[in-house]
Amino acid sequence: MSRYLSMVNQKLLFARLLLEDIDQTGVNPYRHQAVLESVVFQLRLAYHFHLQEIAANYQCPQPGQVNVVAELSQQLRALNKWPAEAQEMQSLLDTDGSWLAQLLTSHDNCFLAGDTRTPETADPAPQFISLTRLDDGSAAIELTAESVRNWLSSLVEMIDRHREGMFEC
Repeated sequence: MSRYLSMVNQKLLFARLLLEDIDQTGVNPYRHQAVLESVVFQLRLAYHFHLQEIAANYQCPQPGQVNVVAELSQQLRALNKWPAEAQEMQSLLDTDGSWLAQLLTSHDNCFLAGDTRTPETADPAPQFISLTRLDDGSAAIELTAESVRNWLSSLVEMIDRHREGMFEC
């Protein structure tokens, strides 16, 4: 078993474990938001290691250097390989509103300064200064338990399909 496959499986497990606890966080909206963002990070890590898993499976020279689909495609082109796995992920990324584009955008949005994704029902703590996000043109993705569950399900389905295809090769 490749180390990348193991890392993908581990991150998917971590996401599932976090989602099991999501209903217990409802009392505290900050805890709820923290768990949702944690799931997003685990899903992004699973996707990251899946890219590397594909690169290793196709004997790319530096699978550990693959961080995005473009880098995977670049290494595969150098080997004259055009696997459907990379094409599918690029197609998903090129499609506005696809589950993969939403997941990666949600992950990237966690790094925006002035993020105000905390639920409006939360009482603002007096020691915090309210921040407003400046419009940077990025699409707002509503982060909910349902959306992260759907992303997990879609990611697992895609990974399983890719693994079946790579196994047959």
